[in-house]
Amino acid sequence: MLTRYVKAGKSPAWAAYNLRVLKMALKQAMRWDMVPRNVAEAIKAPRQVQRQMSVWTPQEAEKFLKSAEPHRLYAAFYTALMTGMRRGELLGLQWADLDLDRSRLHVRHNLIEVRVDAVQEKQHAGKARVSAIEVHLATPKTAGSQRTILLSPGTVSELRAHRERQETERQTAGSAWAGEDFVFASPLGGHTDPRTFYGWYLALLQASGVRRIRFHDLRHTAASLMILRGIPPKTVSERLGHADVAFTLRVYTHLYDGQKEEAAFDLADLIADEKVKRGEA
Repeated sequence: MLTRYVKAGKSPAWAAYNLRVLKMALKQAMRWDMVPRNVAEAIKAPRQVQRQMSVWTPQEAEKFLKSAEPHRLYAAFYTALMTGMRRGELLGLQWADLDLDRSRLHVRHNLIEVRVDAVQEKQHAGKARVSAIEVHLATPKTAGSQRTILLSPGTVSELRAHRERQETERQTAGSAWAGEDFVFASPLGGHTDPRTFYGWYLALLQASGVRRIRFHDLRHTAASLMILRGIPPKTVSERLGHADVAFTLRVYTHLYDGQKEEAAFDLADLIADEKVKRGEA
């Protein structure tokens, strides 16, 4: 199976995912006494090459946001860069999850795409569809992903302005308004389709003229900006919803390398700093 995937040009990540699914299926089959052993356990997935992380500089991030400002969901792109939230977390965000008076955002939902069996009558390119994509509101998979994020004054201001614009849309829609409480809702108050949102991002990206990176790389960019400001790794880890700080350090180790020189100091440097604080120097 893996050999066929490789010959078909599938990525190592795709092959590894399918192998994991097969291992889980056979493991369950063993529990049900349907098979004597899990033959997939002895198989190793193709080696995956670590994809180089792409992040924007502060200047590129500013240029993108400036270009995206007229968009009706500008606040979503702004929040993504300021918090490092995932796309599904942004689109699943509800007004009940926000406490703008206390500058807090609670990540409790995740808007995910689920592949289901297609309706038999529907076709694509002249052929019957075998599957379709549905969007569901779920809860984050890990406890770390369900987190509280403190918001900057600028982010709070953008979200307040967005709420006012959404109220205008609600009044315009009238009885057609879905009223599902989504922060970054569709023009009629329902959820925003993740693929549609990504299409808007690509269009804004092209219009801005900045380097093309994946939407997920906005999350890496947010982490990079936090690290550049000297925010401690534990705080970065908690804002991103990582399982532990060790994972954050592994992923962004190259960004923390620049801080290693600051760890090299002499006792005389500390004494001099204390004298400055006491006004003795």
